[in-house]
Amino acid sequence: MEITSLLDEMNKVGDTTIGALKEEKKNVPILSTEEARKKSIDLKDKKEKKQNEENGEKKSSHTKKPIKKLLKSSSSKEENDGKSKKPKSTTSDTKDEKKKTIKKKVTKEEKEEKDKKRKEIKKEKKITTKSKKEKKDKTEEHEETNEDEKKELKRKRTTKIESSEKSHEEKKPRKSDKRTKIILSGFDVEHDPFIEEIKTSPFFNVQKTMDDIKLVFVHKSMRTEKVLDAIVKGIPVVNEQYLEECVKENREVEIDPYLLTEAFPGLLVTSQERKNLFKELSICICGQPKILATKLSAWIERLGGKITIRPKDADVIICGQLKHHLTLREKKNDNVQIVAEKWLYDSIGSMKVMDYKSYKIDVEAIQPEND
Repeated sequence: MEITSLLDEMNKVGDTTIGALKEEKKNVPILSTEEARKKSIDLKDKKEKKQNEENGEKKSSHTKKPIKKLLKSSSSKEENDGKSKKPKSTTSDTKDEKKKTIKKKVTKEEKEEKDKKRKEIKKEKKITTKSKKEKKDKTEEHEETNEDEKKELKRKRTTKIESSEKSHEEKKPRKSDKRTKIILSGFDVEHDPFIEEIKTSPFFNVQKTMDDIKLVFVHKSMRTEKVLDAIVKGIPVVNEQYLEECVKENREVEIDPYLLTEAFPGLLVTSQERKNLFKELSICICGQPKILATKLSAWIERLGGKITIRPKDADVIICGQLKHHLTLREKKNDNVQIVAEKWLYDSIGSMKVMDYKSYKIDVEAIQPEND
C-alpha cells in the first residue's frame, strides 16, 4: 500500500511539472535568428563564468588545506628542534673544541715541517751555490787549460803546416824528377868537381841507392860493388865522358858508344844469357868475402846458380878470408873446385864462367887468420 501511495504521489508531481513546462512554452516569446544567436552567446558566457567561479573556489580550497598542514608541520618541527637542541648543545661544543685543538696541533706540526723544509731548502741552495761556484772555478780552469791546449795545438798545426809546406815544396815536381836517375861510384865526393857538375846538370838526378836506377857513372872504369850490381841487373855503366858529351849537345846523347864494354864485356850480354850464367852450378861461400855473402848469394841466384851451405854438396867453393881451413879440408869433396872470390867477380864482369885453374886455392897451404 505504501508503494502504491508513493507511486501516485510521484505521478501527481510529474503531471504538475509537465503542466508547468507547457505553460512556460506557451509564455516563451518567439525570437528571430539573430536574437536567438545573441541569447545563446549570453548563455554560454554565463555558463563559462559560473564554471570559472566554481573552479576558483575549488583551487582555493585545495591550496588552503596544505598551507595549514605546512604551518602545523613547521610548528611541530620547531618544537621538536627546540626539544632536541637543548640537550645536544653540549656535545657540539665539545666537538668544536676538539676540532680546534686538533687544528692547533696540526698547524704546529705543519709549521715545524715547513720550517724544516725551509731550512733544508736553504741548505740545498747554499750547497748548490757552492757547487755552482766550484763548477765555475772548474770550468774556468778547464777553459784555461783548453785555451793552453788550443794554443799548443795551433802551434803544432802551424809547425806541421810549415813542415808539410816545406816537404810539399821539396816534393813538388821539379825538372829533376823528369831527369834520369843515376848513381855515382868511385868518385871523391868532397874534392872531385865532377860531382857538383853532375848534380847541377839538367839531365841527371843523383840517387843514393840502387832502386830504380837507370845509369851508373863510375870513375876511371873502376870495378866496384855498384858496377857489379849494375852488370848483374843489366844497368848501363859509363864514365865522365858521357856527361861531357851531354853538356856539349845540351841533351842526353845515345848511351851505347859510351858504355864501358872494354872493362866490362858483360854489359853487352842479353838478359837471357845473364840468367843462365851459373846454370846447374851449386856454389858454397866460405870464409869472409870482401862483399857481403848475402849480396854474393843474391847475385849467384839471379844468374841461375844455386847456393848450398854444405861444402860436400857444392860444385864450386868460393873462399874468402878463411879462419878454420882444417874444417874445410875435412868436409870438402874431391871433385869440388875451390877458388878465390876474384873468380866470381871476373865471371860477372865478363858474363862467362872463368877457368878455375887460375883461381884455384890450395886449402892445405892456407894459414888461418888469428882471431
